[in-house]
Amino acid sequence: MGFFATSGILNRKGFFGGQTFSPSSIAGLQLWLDATTGLFDATSGGNAVTTDGSAVARWEDQSGNGRNATQATLNNRPVLKTSIQNGKSGIRFDGSNDFMATASFAHSVPLTLFIVCKRLSNTGSQLDYNRIVEHGSNNGVCIITRSPSPPTGIFRIQYQYATYSLSDSLFDPATNTSIYEMFVDSSAPRNITFRVNNANQTSSTRAETPATPLPFNLAQFGNGSYNGNVEIYEVCYYNIKITDTDRDNVRNYLNSKWGVY
Repeated sequence: MGFFATSGILNRKGFFGGQTFSPSSIAGLQLWLDATTGLFDATSGGNAVTTDGSAVARWEDQSGNGRNATQATLNNRPVLKTSIQNGKSGIRFDGSNDFMATASFAHSVPLTLFIVCKRLSNTGSQLDYNRIVEHGSNNGVCIITRSPSPPTGIFRIQYQYATYSLSDSLFDPATNTSIYEMFVDSSAPRNITFRVNNANQTSSTRAETPATPLPFNLAQFGNGSYNGNVEIYEVCYYNIKITDTDRDNVRNYLNSKWGVY
């Protein structure tokens, strides 16, 4: 069954008129990581990873762009955790040395980013600035679990050095899985919006241009530190600012699939 146009309203079951919705039905999908599929025990492929606690060396990109997230070092690989979120699997990063990264590619504006994940703690190999994801280091797209600057312990989300602090009471470690959204348009300066679980958190503007091509990092800062203790379930990254209808469709798909709120 092929994909279909993005018109219409996505119902609570994640279907358009009986057809299953897919993030790839929206143009501009650059990276799509889904913890329910595409997990292997070697960076080149190898055997499928299906057993709870098994190390993941390759998390295949479902967008069709071949931007697979990999980890060559056995001790730095995250592990598969089965049936942990709405009966589905997730990828667990230990906060010590686990991380994965894609090959380098340029992030551009406009952009749209969705991430479904759960913070497991505010601790790790680096107590400050633990990363959930990062593309372009500080001069790019970052979602950060913790900050050392007062008030400490807050959750932060960042684009182009513009860092926004969200109340930590909304995102208690080990209790809340959340859908994080970032939208950046192509205006000058950029208009930036952050949403969490379908609630607007902050909007602002930023003047910087996109960074040069860099890897998309999972659970680590680009300089090799600040590992995040987190479970990641799904990532959808577009090089367009998708329409409000498509934004709702992706969020509803993710919420229905992962049972977030």
